[in-house]
Amino acid sequence: MIKLGKNEIFHVHTFRCKHAGEERDEEYIKKAIELGAEAIAFTDHGPFPGNIFGNRMGIEELPEYIHTLNSLRDKYKDQIKVYVGLEIEYFKGFDCMANGESHYKQLKAMEGLDFLMLGQHMYETGIGSYSFSLPKEDIKRLEAPGMGQSIVEGIATGYFDVVAHPDRTFRRRKVWDEELAQIGRSIIEQAIRYDVILEQNESSRKHKGQYWTEFWDMAKEISDSRPEGKELKVIRGLDAHETGELIVLE
Repeated sequence: MIKLGKNEIFHVHTFRCKHAGEERDEEYIKKAIELGAEAIAFTDHGPFPGNIFGNRMGIEELPEYIHTLNSLRDKYKDQIKVYVGLEIEYFKGFDCMANGESHYKQLKAMEGLDFLMLGQHMYETGIGSYSFSLPKEDIKRLEAPGMGQSIVEGIATGYFDVVAHPDRTFRRRKVWDEELAQIGRSIIEQAIRYDVILEQNESSRKHKGQYWTEFWDMAKEISDSRPEGKELKVIRGLDAHETGELIVLE
């Protein structure tokens, strides 16, 4: 379980995701030290066998990603703590692959990888098919319940310590309604049940439809109603894709 407090930088991507800046990993660490951070958590987009999705590292790059960051962790151990994680979607098809293996269990078993963060950007519509292939009108109607269900199922597996930007589940909608409230409530209650952290994503605040105050107000209300020690855990993450986006959150 990752444990981050104040004065620490969470949710950082690298050049390997192919939609970030070209700075090397060490530059992020140096910048974090310059900012006075006590820890930095890398969470580049996790690959899948066959490299079937874009905008992420290739499966062949994963060992180098882990090795490089672990080497830098050792190099800077007296100045900052470095966490090595992956942000990755949950798909049932990769939890039980044709060879009987679970991609997520394989990732969890990798030496030098500290944690997995559930970052649901799409969902399965069937074996080998995904929501980005749906007709545009169906995506608007079905994405929120589909992604919400995938998050709930993913949390229950025990693979993930954190859920990235859970409120992006509602990004295609314009109005908070009872359907979205039910989806949001199921995510929040599942996170509490399995002691999984939900991320308030600072990048989401900058994009229309990605940050929902209604969701976080409900999260606080639900959390406040729980007994002491059973409340919802929340972490603030940057979703940084270049060193210039690094800040230490108050």
